[in-house]
Amino acid sequence: YVFTILPYILLTVLLIRGVTLTGYQDGIAYYLNPKVELLAEPSTWSDAAVQIFYSTSTSSGALIAMSSFN
Repeated sequence: YVFTILPYILLTVLLIRGVTLTGYQDGIAYYLNPKVELLAEPSTWSDAAVQIFYSTSTSSGALIAMSSFN
């Protein structure tokens, strides 16, 4: 039962800690008010396509190349 309940306890602790920080309202407002105009930019869609290819492992060879740049 520890592994079932512990994540909820930790999430509750992190939530309480997060809302007690200064400026938390700005972060929540930024999260809930997306910049829809950025969807018209081609770079947004190309970045999304790159993430899709990485998450589906169709570019697994490119992961090694990308990791060499860090």
